[in-house]
Amino acid sequence: MLTVQHDSHGGVTIQAGTLMISAVDFARELSDSLAEWEREGVRTVWLEVDAGQSRLIPVALCLGFSFRHCRPDRLTLARNLVEGSGLPEAATHTVSVVSVVLNGDGEVLTVPEHGDAGDLPGHFRLPGGTLAQGELLAQSAVRHVFETTDVRADFVGLIGLRHQPGEGGPPRLCAVCLLHPLDAGIRSDRTRIAAARWVAADACLAREDTDHSLRSVLGAALAGRPLSPVTVAPDGERDEECYLPRLQG
Repeated sequence: MLTVQHDSHGGVTIQAGTLMISAVDFARELSDSLAEWEREGVRTVWLEVDAGQSRLIPVALCLGFSFRHCRPDRLTLARNLVEGSGLPEAATHTVSVVSVVLNGDGEVLTVPEHGDAGDLPGHFRLPGGTLAQGELLAQSAVRHVFETTDVRADFVGLIGLRHQPGEGGPPRLCAVCLLHPLDAGIRSDRTRIAAARWVAADACLAREDTDHSLRSVLGAALAGRPLSPVTVAPDGERDEECYLPRLQG
């Protein structure tokens, strides 16, 4: 029997680190294991294959597995053992963050991309970027602000979500976050950003040429009612985020 990890959904995972065997041995052991798992009522079998184990992929495909997820160094395949249990779809979206960093003077931290007009608040963008593997929204928001401006900030809450259907790529889900600065210093990373600066939020909203999306986000941030992060795993066994309205009282 192959060594597996059981999950809470009635499935098992064959991890890549346990597959130091030949393709012939793998075919025999996987076939025997599948028969046993079917008798046990296992619903789904997940198989992780590292790049150096590509010899095992044809074996898995012949035994009914299909491709599910792909990373630069690892492929994940899966097979249903119970009819109708269904396999979750592979990841369909990229997830990113954009941050409204508001200071006590009512100014917002902005970063224009290369080529934008330097003195027009309407052309300014907010710092942000894509989440790294395993990164939480709050961690990513704080990291991207610091990496692009050198401003250290505290995460306050979630203002909203923006969904952008894909154009030649996967759709994008963007979390709009509210942060408060711990310092006011700015160091532009000139390999990516032309100039970062504090801009009066009210002045930005008053300009007719302010981008509509930026106007909406700033208005929501100034309203001061972000969804607050709450602890949902007090045992500390896993990293997880949940955002809920702040309760009064």
